[in-house]
Amino acid sequence: MNNRQTLLIIAVICPLVLLTSPGHALEQITEPVSGTQTHQLQQTRQQLQEIQNSIQEKRASIELLRRQLKQEKGDAERRDLEWQIEREETDISNLRRSFENIAIGGVELSVFDPDQQDKQFDWQQELQQILKPVFQELKELTEKPRQIERLKSRLAILDNQQRTAQRAHGNVVRLLDDSLDKETRQRLESVRQTWLKRLNDIQREIEINQLQLNVLQEEGDTLFVKIRQSINEFFTGRGLNLALSIAAFFLTLFLMKGLYGLYNRLNLHGRTRAITSTTGRRMLAYGYQALSVFMSILVALTVLYVLGDTVLLVLAVILLLIILLGLRNYLPRFIDETKLLLNIGAVRERERVIYNGLPWMVRSLGMYSKLYNPALDGLLRLPISVMLDLVSRPYRDDEPWFPTQTGDWVMMSDGTIGQVLRQTPEIVQIRTRGTIRTYTTTSFLGGEPRNLSAGYGVAITFGIDYQHQSISITEVPKILHQSIEQALQQSEMREHVESILVEFQEAGASSLNYMIYVTMKGEAADSYYVLNRLLQKICVDTCNGHGWVIPFNQLTVHAGSGFEAVSPDASVNTSQGS
Repeated sequence: MNNRQTLLIIAVICPLVLLTSPGHALEQITEPVSGTQTHQLQQTRQQLQEIQNSIQEKRASIELLRRQLKQEKGDAERRDLEWQIEREETDISNLRRSFENIAIGGVELSVFDPDQQDKQFDWQQELQQILKPVFQELKELTEKPRQIERLKSRLAILDNQQRTAQRAHGNVVRLLDDSLDKETRQRLESVRQTWLKRLNDIQREIEINQLQLNVLQEEGDTLFVKIRQSINEFFTGRGLNLALSIAAFFLTLFLMKGLYGLYNRLNLHGRTRAITSTTGRRMLAYGYQALSVFMSILVALTVLYVLGDTVLLVLAVILLLIILLGLRNYLPRFIDETKLLLNIGAVRERERVIYNGLPWMVRSLGMYSKLYNPALDGLLRLPISVMLDLVSRPYRDDEPWFPTQTGDWVMMSDGTIGQVLRQTPEIVQIRTRGTIRTYTTTSFLGGEPRNLSAGYGVAITFGIDYQHQSISITEVPKILHQSIEQALQQSEMREHVESILVEFQEAGASSLNYMIYVTMKGEAADSYYVLNRLLQKICVDTCNGHGWVIPFNQLTVHAGSGFEAVSPDASVNTSQGS
């Protein structure tokens, strides 16, 4: 029997060996035969001879069994002989197929089978075949606990049956008595013998199951020993395979990365230096990274395949499938992110983008993109998820990035004037007279700052009385202009004056008003309010020098009914500085 099993194993393995051999049987016949091939041919002939001998032995065994079958009268023995004959015939059929497979060199014959050609693909059956090693491994891991539990359950059932059989046997024994007639006693004795035999069978089965249970429980080691054995088996078996697979993954990944780094260094010293921000360069970089990951995974799976660890290989493939299925819903966003990383999306490098109300230049795109504003100190680093919601555009070189620079003088909408000390993406600090004020960058822009350092103008309105109406158009503007020009030339701001404008503005309710506008250079930005007050002083001095009357507003309040009568000429006068 052992010889027959050995031949069967050889018959199954030999086709696989021949499939991986340098040449098939047909190729060995048609090609020149080398020394190695001659040795392989000799081994193949020997295997064929052994299979043929085994077939002849089985035929002789079948003939012997058939002769025994003709002579046997018992049904049980005949069924056993028929089963042996059927098994021998099955073995002969398998040996014949193996003989032919070895003779033709293990050539795949399914192409000649019409049933195989027309057979439809059954994904459930294929999946079962793939997952079978995994479940078989799990089954083996839990085999011993399940055997113990099965034996305990069987012992509980047998114990209940034993008690029932004992009760039944006892009842029959109590009924036996000499007063009964012979036939009744014989029938009761037959019933007693039946239950006694059943009781003995149950007792025997209990002893067998209890013995098996004791053997399994005695084989059990302590928890520490089991853990140590499991760890040793893991690190010397499947754990080692897993470690080799992971090591192959990272080794391949680092090797591919090193080759790319070497390529970059060689390219850097070449004649044509690649620009890292170009689309082609990015596509090459990210494509090579994807190829590196793919090759690393392929090498890791190949290591598991070569080591023959089917369980880990199937689990690795299942894990990859789960990851791919999980990425299915992420695919549209992944495409957008890929376009962004390749610099072909809605946001592109070296373009202008608005984020949190501020303009930024996209310095680099990546998993964390960098935004830069030339007028602000510091960079912004934004994740790719935020960049997907933005849109950039090309910009001109003369476009402003921020209304001010560090050191500029600004005037806020509330009238505050100060010098910019620091401006970052978060805050802007300005120094006013006596204190330093800090704004958030967005609130600073909301304050509509006016940059005085780029030049500014001060405008005031000054009025004279209507009694000077005759000279209000011809003489007054000229005199005011000369007075202002002479006074400013004598002040500390004389070098910063650009232009002076004095024009008649309007005939007001109580005065003839003139608009005075003086344009200054940015260097005199800190003198904004000083110049305003100086212009008022110059106008008043000019009026005093030429005898011009400065009117004041009149407000007449009329009394209604029920009030004391007042003179029609009565009025309440208020004066207001111009």
